[in-house]
Amino acid sequence: MVAHELRAPVGAALVHAGLAEVQLGSRENLEDLRQAVTTVKHQMVRLDSILARLRRLPTGDLAPELKTESVDLADLLPRVVRQLSMWEPQAPSRVRVTCQGDVRGEWDATALTEVVTNLVGNGLKFGEGRPVDVRASSRGQGGTVELEVRDRGIGIAARDQGIIFERWQRAVPPRSFGGLGLGLWIVRNLVAAHGGTVKVASALGQGAVFTVSLPRFHLVNRQFYAGGP
Repeated sequence: MVAHELRAPVGAALVHAGLAEVQLGSRENLEDLRQAVTTVKHQMVRLDSILARLRRLPTGDLAPELKTESVDLADLLPRVVRQLSMWEPQAPSRVRVTCQGDVRGEWDATALTEVVTNLVGNGLKFGEGRPVDVRASSRGQGGTVELEVRDRGIGIAARDQGIIFERWQRAVPPRSFGGLGLGLWIVRNLVAAHGGTVKVASALGQGAVFTVSLPRFHLVNRQFYAGGP
């Protein structure tokens, strides 16, 4: 369980620490060095958040103390895809990101990074090498942002769609695909902590579409997020 949770941020931090080491040795490309150091810092913050959630696993309570800030999915989504490419080399060529309208809100950036990483990672894992579409859009009167992750892979049987968001539950044989059945449970908890919802539409052999709906308002003071033009 710990290996499942920690592999991603530790791997990303190690890669960028290595890049920083190379840049320090050559004393060139200071902008690349600055970006590498920033990424290492970001991944360590993410690791700290994961460790805090791991301490809550025995009780089943993953709801974090959200540290909300203004987050733009138009920036966050491509960044997650770049990070995934460190252990999924095909990610940049297979994942297509589109954003429609204002997709900003008051959210916890680290928690949303986990949500997107798990959903897109699953799309790559079960997508049988086909494209994965990630789309963010503004909904209704602008009070909700919708995130959709669509793959074209093995799909999920109707009988399993009700359990895949539960802890330790999986819809595929362990021998065929690795994992412990924690990813979607984490997604559901982190989305719920933001006051949002997640659902799936799928059929065997026809891929899967995961849809996350997030309110824009700040959960701490309940003030509605008023994005600019």
